[in-house]
Amino acid sequence: MCLIYDDGQTAAGGGIGGTGGCLTSWGRASTKRSMLIVALLVMLGSTETMAATIRFDNLTGTGPFTTYQEDGFTVSKAGGDWFTSQSLGNPPPSIYANHLSSSSSLGAGILVTRSQENPEFRFESIDLSGDNTAGTAFVITGLDDGNNQVFNYETSLDGPKTITAGDIWPVPQSLNVKSLVIFGSHANGVSGQFSIDNIQLACSPSACPDIYGGGLNQPVPEPTSLLLLGIGLAGISIWRLPRQHYS
Repeated sequence: MCLIYDDGQTAAGGGIGGTGGCLTSWGRASTKRSMLIVALLVMLGSTETMAATIRFDNLTGTGPFTTYQEDGFTVSKAGGDWFTSQSLGNPPPSIYANHLSSSSSLGAGILVTRSQENPEFRFESIDLSGDNTAGTAFVITGLDDGNNQVFNYETSLDGPKTITAGDIWPVPQSLNVKSLVIFGSHANGVSGQFSIDNIQLACSPSACPDIYGGGLNQPVPEPTSLLLLGIGLAGISIWRLPRQHYS
């Protein structure tokens, strides 16, 4: 074996079983090619998801809300009384629920789903708002195809706030769900309104071909994709470094 420096000088060294000769330049090139191939394969392993935001922009009027479709997703009333608002939202329109202190209803909820052909998606963020100083309790739940809980997040708000995937543990960016339930309620004896807007969801090209084909949204890199991309770039950088090496 011998040590080859960048200036071309060679220091002879003993190999296995005694002195050995230097490998050929072909062997050195083959090693470098292997390193580059591995780095590229790691980079190709990274994927991206496509984000779709339900903004309720096509809602008109101020009447009762029952169901709405946008970017391949369906939002349906799942309890309580929901209405369309042209004054609430970020920006308006949005949907809101009235909770009356005299009502026997415990609250109001909505259900978010996709088509049966491509049902899986991931939660990214949502804009929630409660108008009562006593606080509006919100629960965000992701369910699988058997209606089993994948993640569950509870919070109490007395104003507007954007809830992101980073607020929830386990982080739902890495967990596929088949449906998403958002439920809001006030404390007993408290009246008020709470609203929902800008539900951002994501899915892969295989799960959302309609979204990718339409070109309506922007790619959102997954955390694991960014890590794999970084590893790949680091591998290429190491491969290109001018340093001493064994051959």
